[in-house]
Amino acid sequence: MRHLRLHVLYQLVGSRFCFARTIISNLKKKELVFVKQERQVSN
Repeated sequence: MRHLRLHVLYQLVGSRFCFARTIISNLKKKELVFVKQERQVSN
């Protein structure tokens, strides 16, 4: 029973981690686009 609980906990943590990683990568992409636009405006 304890093993099962640990397994569920790991799944929750794993899904949270994947979710956070996805958000971070999306933010980085937006940041890159924003930086490109800023450079175009300044030129």
